[in-house]
Amino acid sequence: MKKKSIILFVANKGDYDADTGSFIPDQSAKTAQIQLKGLPVNTIKELQIKKILRFGMNDPYVIQIEKTGIEIDNGTFTYEFQPLSIYVFVLSSKGLWKEPKHISM
Repeated sequence: MKKKSIILFVANKGDYDADTGSFIPDQSAKTAQIQLKGLPVNTIKELQIKKILRFGMNDPYVIQIEKTGIEIDNGTFTYEFQPLSIYVFVLSSKGLWKEPKHISM
């Protein structure tokens, strides 16, 4: 079967001061759980991460991030997101592919 890709964009805007609205400097990464829904079961079972890209406040350009150690379990994975960063996850599956009407996280 031919592999298809799912492109997932995730942004972490970081934390801001409640009184001034200013960005709080020197924040640590935030861990979040991403759960993909709306795909056929056989597609979810076969999901794997092909590539992770990030563009953040301390990155001079879009960088490719190591994907080692990230496991997708039943459409769910956990990742640490740096503040003021945009991530692109390229996922693939060998499972039977149908265009989802909606993928939610």
